[in-house]
Amino acid sequence: MNRGKALAAAVVLAGVLAAAWILSGDREARQPAATPPPKPNAAGSAVIAAPAPAARPGSASLPALDAPVAAILPALEARARTGDAAAACRTAMEKIRCARVLAVSEADQASATPDIATRIAADRVACAGISRSQTDDAWRYLSQAALAGNVAAMSLFARDPQLSARPPVETAEGWLVYRDHAERFLNAAIEHGDTMALFYAWFTSATGQSLEGPGVFRKDASKALVYGYAALPLLDYRRQAMVGRMNNQLSVGMTPAEMERMRAEGDSLRERYFRGAPVTSDVHDDAYLAPADCAR
Repeated sequence: MNRGKALAAAVVLAGVLAAAWILSGDREARQPAATPPPKPNAAGSAVIAAPAPAARPGSASLPALDAPVAAILPALEARARTGDAAAACRTAMEKIRCARVLAVSEADQASATPDIATRIAADRVACAGISRSQTDDAWRYLSQAALAGNVAAMSLFARDPQLSARPPVETAEGWLVYRDHAERFLNAAIEHGDTMALFYAWFTSATGQSLEGPGVFRKDASKALVYGYAALPLLDYRRQAMVGRMNNQLSVGMTPAEMERMRAEGDSLRERYFRGAPVTSDVHDDAYLAPADCAR
């Protein structure tokens, strides 16, 4: 891995480890829908195909975001077992939230910045009464919701499927879902305006890597440049700098005409799916949770 790849991977991984408990304060607007795998167009364009319309699974309202997890989890799990994708998504995110805060030591909380320490303390209160064993199956609910077309779940499952913390023998089914669908999940989330999915699609295309290791995503310089051009105006300064550095390396040897075509495709992609999308905040957490988005 060259210096550029190593830098990008290190920043993403460090972000997950440093601030994995940061939750709903950093989310992008998205709307759930199921989509088929993207198909390349006749010209070989890197721009993904438009989504097909689909029904919205899980129409019932979800519990308040500040509700105690122990109080709402049984009903959410019951709804998820009936095929309610929104409830499965919310179940997964609550379990992930509690797993993350249970993994944070008192010493780590004491040494955190005031903002992060406050969020950790709030999550400890919300997760009171939840044991680590109750969070072990978060990946099952997340993959269920993603496969059902819930956009928030598709985005998070592609970025952080919650598989590495469990023995492979327990998560074999989840690894198969990740292998077969992670790229499609990212594409579908992009088609519904998920900015972090767009950023992560850029990262995987630029490096061929993911937080779950090599072999799932393919390095594609042209696609990375398109995603990068599309994402740049939507990113905070830190992520903009990362994309700019890597894209400069990827563009070596390309002709001005090729670069102009990819820039135009990036602009088209952004205009098509991200009109009015907010700019990401400079939070070192590319696997943030967005429980409010489960209902969208």
